[in-house]
Amino acid sequence: MMMMTAELKHVLSIEINAPIEKVWHEISKRKERNDILFRTVMHSAFEPGSPYRNSTENDKYSFVVGEIVEIVEPTKLVYTFAFTQLDDAPALVTWELEDLGGERTRVNVTHTGFEGETKTYKMTSKGWKTIMQNLKDVCEKGRVSFGQRMQFAMMGAFMFMVPKRCLTTNVEARRAKTNGSA
Repeated sequence: MMMMTAELKHVLSIEINAPIEKVWHEISKRKERNDILFRTVMHSAFEPGSPYRNSTENDKYSFVVGEIVEIVEPTKLVYTFAFTQLDDAPALVTWELEDLGGERTRVNVTHTGFEGETKTYKMTSKGWKTIMQNLKDVCEKGRVSFGQRMQFAMMGAFMFMVPKRCLTTNVEARRAKTNGSA
């Protein structure tokens, strides 16, 4: 008898009192600090097939890498996702935005493709909840909560403890080697 296992995934949904264009701007922001994604900066040509990397503002460290899979502005964004400090296989993130009218937007995020209960699966469970709340706060109030800003300050203070494998130069070297460009 064959046993079926349920696919591990994170599925979150939130309604935001903001027009879909504003929400899209926040989830697709590039080359500038994005407070919803823990004050990282996305570096990418932002087209299907192009790589992306989320780094610190000074570009010294990169924390997430992947490839843009699909863009349907302003309703859908799909990309692969891998933490640079882990060896887990990339998973898949799908953002879906729905215009509810009256300057309201429903945001659905689905994170799938985990190869079991990996560290990435466990770490993103709490992370996505924070990201969704940050998105709501930025779109509705113009900034993340005071508590989140304090957490950002603490993260900045402990940046010296980030593993060397997260240095952008090391991340890019690994990507080049993986892609056969080295």
